[in-house]
Amino acid sequence: FKTISKGVALFAAIAALSACDSGNSQPQQGKQYEVLPVSLQEYNLAPLTEAFALTCGHCRSMEEFVPQIESLTEQKVEKMHVTFNESAQISAIIFYTAVMQLDATPDKAFMADLFAAVQM
Repeated sequence: FKTISKGVALFAAIAALSACDSGNSQPQQGKQYEVLPVSLQEYNLAPLTEAFALTCGHCRSMEEFVPQIESLTEQKVEKMHVTFNESAQISAIIFYTAVMQLDATPDKAFMADLFAAVQM
């Protein structure tokens, strides 16, 4: 019975995995992605711009790697706070207030403080 169960489990796993593969590894517009209605070039974004939210735990973890990314690419990573809901809008106000007061993007230590304050 154990051998049959293992065989059935293996067959089920293979069937499930093969059902996920459509045979086309290229993403298709309209199915996996949409083209933005406005070119981002209109916003004069830096070549490396991190879109983040102070409310996002993953974004907070990413801050640790920004200096390494800058070193590897020899470019400064600019920051752009997202504003997809009310919470993100409030966090964006906090971030951009800091940017305006500093007249610069907050450094690593200041960003850590901002993330800590918002995520407490």
